[in-house]
Amino acid sequence: MVESSAELGASAAAMSVSENLMALSGVLEEGERMREQKEREERQKMIWELGENSQDDLKGFLRDIEDKDQQLRQAAKDRSSGSAPLPPIRGGGRGVPLPQPKHAEPGSDKPKPKPKPVVDRSKKNYDYYAEWDKFDVDKALNETEQESAEVSASAAPIAPSANVDPADLYDVDRMSSELRHATAEKEKEKGNEAFKAGEVEQAVKHWTAALKLVPRVHTVLCNRAHGYNQLKRYEEAVEDCSAAIAAEPTFAKAWYRRGIARKSLKEYDMALHDLERAASLDNANQQ
Repeated sequence: MVESSAELGASAAAMSVSENLMALSGVLEEGERMREQKEREERQKMIWELGENSQDDLKGFLRDIEDKDQQLRQAAKDRSSGSAPLPPIRGGGRGVPLPQPKHAEPGSDKPKPKPKPVVDRSKKNYDYYAEWDKFDVDKALNETEQESAEVSASAAPIAPSANVDPADLYDVDRMSSELRHATAEKEKEKGNEAFKAGEVEQAVKHWTAALKLVPRVHTVLCNRAHGYNQLKRYEEAVEDCSAAIAAEPTFAKAWYRRGIARKSLKEYDMALHDLERAASLDNANQQ
């Protein structure tokens, strides 16, 4: 049966509406994808800006600490050298009357005569020459040099003892959270610099101080484990690496350094497991 013109027109209209709906749906989907992409970009930008601002705040805080430290050191140096102003005498000005200046009486404009110096006429000139003959010039010079050396030694800044453990310098309970984190970051950097200079034991001490201030930081634990491996303290290296893995299970360096320590302890099966795990995590991170 041949379709009528009305039916053909209705069919064409239905097809046109369907095509328009499909096109509109595609436009809406594309707009939704663009909106989601824009939101992701804005979130990433916000996270990056927050990270930059946090780093700037931390650097500024560290600079303030260093400036304050320099001021305290300079104040201590000034006190030791005697150039700093002394505090007022305790109780000064209380209970002890100060001498008051005498007011000149009217009509007494003439200056008072100065007292004449008293001359000891009992000694003759040859007595003074005899005293100079007895004066020991070398002895006086030696005493002067010794006094100068004592003054210089007392004014020189006292260098910190190399045997002082940095971890003993901090009272953690009296430090704020911000100060503890900032100081821990400085101790971590000091440990890194000491390790690069070949001072492994000193590096371990600085990392220990950093962990005392802020415990369970996986990067610092792994650094100290590396130092323990260099010092052949393998059991302690295994402990630090295990703590670092507990804090960050995907940290490949901790697995690798624990594997090295276990290999040195002849725990070959566990060492092989740790090294394989480190290799797999490293490959995953590179992909």
